[in-house]
Amino acid sequence: MHITSTVGSIGATVAVSKILGLSPTKTTHAIGLAATQVTGLREMFGSYCKSFHVGRSAQNGLLAAVMAEGGYTSSQGALEAKRGWATVVGTNKPDVLQNLDLWLGTENEDGLAGQTLAMEGHSPAQIESVAAQVHLLVLEPAGKKTPKDGLEAKFSVYHSGACGLLLGRVTPSDYEDNIVLEPAVIAIRDRTTAKIDTSIAADSARVTVALEDGEVFTKYVEHAVGSRADPLSDAKLQEKFIDGSVGQTLSSMPKGAPNPYSLPLIEVVTIPSECNNFSSASKHATSRCPPISGDILFRNEFQLYPSFYSSIYNASIVVWDPYSSSIQRVISLPGISHSGLEALDKRLSGTVIDSTNDVLSAVVQADEFFLSGGNDVSGDNFVVKIDLNTFAVKQINLTTTTKGQYGAFIDIDNGLSGDLYVNGGYPSSILHIDCKDKVSPFYVREPTTAPRPFGFGGVVRVGDNLIASDNTNHQLVRFTIYSGNSSPVVIPQTNYHNFSGGGSLTLPHKYGGKVLLMAEDILAKNTTGVSVFNSMDGWETAKFLGFIESMDRKLEPPSVAISQTTAREIGDRIYSSVLFYDNKINPSMAGNRTDFALRDITDSVDSLLQANGFNM
Repeated sequence: MHITSTVGSIGATVAVSKILGLSPTKTTHAIGLAATQVTGLREMFGSYCKSFHVGRSAQNGLLAAVMAEGGYTSSQGALEAKRGWATVVGTNKPDVLQNLDLWLGTENEDGLAGQTLAMEGHSPAQIESVAAQVHLLVLEPAGKKTPKDGLEAKFSVYHSGACGLLLGRVTPSDYEDNIVLEPAVIAIRDRTTAKIDTSIAADSARVTVALEDGEVFTKYVEHAVGSRADPLSDAKLQEKFIDGSVGQTLSSMPKGAPNPYSLPLIEVVTIPSECNNFSSASKHATSRCPPISGDILFRNEFQLYPSFYSSIYNASIVVWDPYSSSIQRVISLPGISHSGLEALDKRLSGTVIDSTNDVLSAVVQADEFFLSGGNDVSGDNFVVKIDLNTFAVKQINLTTTTKGQYGAFIDIDNGLSGDLYVNGGYPSSILHIDCKDKVSPFYVREPTTAPRPFGFGGVVRVGDNLIASDNTNHQLVRFTIYSGNSSPVVIPQTNYHNFSGGGSLTLPHKYGGKVLLMAEDILAKNTTGVSVFNSMDGWETAKFLGFIESMDRKLEPPSVAISQTTAREIGDRIYSSVLFYDNKINPSMAGNRTDFALRDITDSVDSLLQANGFNM
């Protein structure tokens, strides 16, 4: 039997009875009404049926209390009578009856939580191994070492412990599929062992954490939070209820910049490992770092230029800690990275993290197209893959496939199975890189000869579709990945927005995949910013909601050339980045700028959505 079902209904009944102010007699009847509904099989563990037990228990408790309030009766010996609840569900019947007064109540089992190392001044990134000693009743139902999804993670003490060590606490949102696959969680989980210790109680645990420098910490939890010996306070119970009531919408979203679980402003702003650099400012983010809001400022960082969340002119990756406003690491790409003062043709543009294998992928573009308006697309273009555990770099040459006939590769997103899609701008093209790093054309617009019109400025995957910003035809277009027909289909727009300078595309998680952000330059008005679209039918159609002008454009004089490059999610905020063309002699090279910013445009986006009736 599953204790959540066998006891949960009764506990819920007592709670609702207290809320309703029932008399002792009516409360007794309510308990009887709940007890007669009790069931729940442990055979269901590992399936969604276990969650059904929880919901049904709460429902049964509410129903029983309301029925008793309305005059329904039951046996007043429903629990302790010869044929009552305790006799039916209890294996050790005298103990069950003896301890009824201890078990009846609304104290919640919060499980074993990992102890954060922050109080000791250490980071989870320093952990070499974790050893847990637990009771048999912990490993028996929760011994899944490598959960594949959120459902299995609910039965994994390894996953729960990893999240606890990383975040200091564990909430329902930490059992979503994307969190289970996050590299930072997997890294700690893989270093964790759990063994049965017959000397400790079912609600106890001993955890030993060994750091890379040899230091060892041991924490003994005598009673789990939420157990009978350490019950939740009313405030903590309320907090837990609210955490469990928050809707979850992260699981099916494709690309959305950094969000709740990691805050790595990836390429030039990859937030620190102790915050779980799952996806930073990549297209798929999820983060449990401390909240961050307001503009992220880079001061006295010569030639940083964090465009596309990458150090574009240096063709390098910088890990930036926004909490201390400092650089943690610079990742150089062999044969590609260079000084911003060198007249080399390699620049870094679009980036994305694949959280299933902890790999950061970035587009390295040859800049000949930029200076020639697309007439010259020579030069080698690459996609580089960086293993974020070892920082090993793999280079994939795109020009071997394009033969130099088309180029200007700008944006990138993950496919469905470890693959990648990269869009080109002169002319419109999309390359597919499979999981074995084989490059093949997914779509190429003919002719490829000069003069070439500016085509796709960005690409983003949503489900089994790709969306591209088609500047040649001034439309958003959609491709179905597995249709066998790689031809773009125009996404009809309500309140049509005619654009010709559309760039990077993102679908922030916080809006449930229903809001598309497009970086856009409007040359006719000498301005730049972010265009906002939404769709309520899976991007079969779209509605243009409005344009948010860049703050940097407003602050700089008209003579300063600026281009909007992207808008991405970091935590639960949206940040935009621009590119300054400060070098008057060669605009494809860095200038002498030292101060930069990622602008927090969340409030502007939210206001625009609310004005258009979008349910926040």
